Amino acid sequence: MIVAAVIGALLLWTFVFYPLISRLLAARKPSQSHPAPTSDESWPHVLMLIAARDEAPHIAARVRNALALDYPGSLEVVVVSDGSTDATAAEARAAGATVVELPHVGKTAALETALRNASAAPDVVAFSDATAVWPSDALRVLLAPLRRPDVGAVSGLVRYDYASSGLAAGFASYQRLIVAHRGHDGTWGSLTSVSGSISATRWTVLAQPAGGTLPPALSTDLLIPFEAARRGLRTVFAPGAVSHERARASAARELQSRVRLALSAYAFMAHAARHWASLPATYRWQLVSHKVLRWLSPSLIVVAALALVLDTPEARVPVLLALGSLAVVCALAYVRALNRVLGPVLFAATVALGYLIGLWRFARGQRPAGWDPAEQR
Repeated sequence: MIVAAVIGALLLWTFVFYPLISRLLAARKPSQSHPAPTSDESWPHVLMLIAARDEAPHIAARVRNALALDYPGSLEVVVVSDGSTDATAAEARAAGATVVELPHVGKTAALETALRNASAAPDVVAFSDATAVWPSDALRVLLAPLRRPDVGAVSGLVRYDYASSGLAAGFASYQRLIVAHRGHDGTWGSLTSVSGSISATRWTVLAQPAGGTLPPALSTDLLIPFEAARRGLRTVFAPGAVSHERARASAARELQSRVRLALSAYAFMAHAARHWASLPATYRWQLVSHKVLRWLSPSLIVVAALALVLDTPEARVPVLLALGSLAVVCALAYVRALNRVLGPVLFAATVALGYLIGLWRFARGQRPAGWDPAEQR
């Protein structure tokens, strides 16, 4: 019973009390403006990296969109082809991008190779996906917070085109919550992750990462705020900088994606633990409250359920009924008419299952390896 109570308290903290405290802290923080430069010369030189693997159908449009951005400063668009077997590289070159062609090494390793082999060190590195579409002002809005000396990285907002499915409806509900939470965290403290679809960081943040190189098994979405924090810099949210993407509609592909993300998350936890002493206290508190406990919550729920059953056998029937009811609700969420009501349950259950499978595989020695964007859509 004590184990279940402790786990219940941890879950209440990460899902209820911490978000409320973050909101209160954000409300007490004075608003901060981000003045734009007054001349073309004062805009930073930006290197935009677009990792791509077999993205021939999308990459030319992405490059043209990037090159058409209303950005007064110097912008170099580099497509990193990670072992593509189609015409990704040729399409990107024809559209006007610089192309780095590599064997299949994984997204983070591919991006780092492009960083280390840049023709000149940029002021800012921006990151985008091959299927993203940015409005013309997105880059200018994204870079505005970097004019503050205490900000090392910034994440934009992804607006999704949602399909008509229970999963997509659930993901939409999740996005509304997470967007508000990111805004609060970034106002008084720091984000603990950025969007791979639209984000940017100072070149100096990635110049000398912990351990000498960016760990290839880890996601840059987590590594960028981590490296900024190591330098005493914050990562903030710029909701006015928008990227448009299409949300996944298939539960099977969402599950596959969540397993991959879980493996990367648990590997990141080990990486962060090795460098824990070098991280600011505020970032460590936010990382544990907003990320680590959420990643572990499905496993903690299983442990709590087992503890209840073992401690009090009469709890066996209620626990089994609860699990059975969850399974029925998830099945019903596939019925289109019930998307809005049951979709969030389906999405939450899919995410939880993904993190449970991911933890099991991680404990058995599996580590994140490679990526295949087409399989994630």
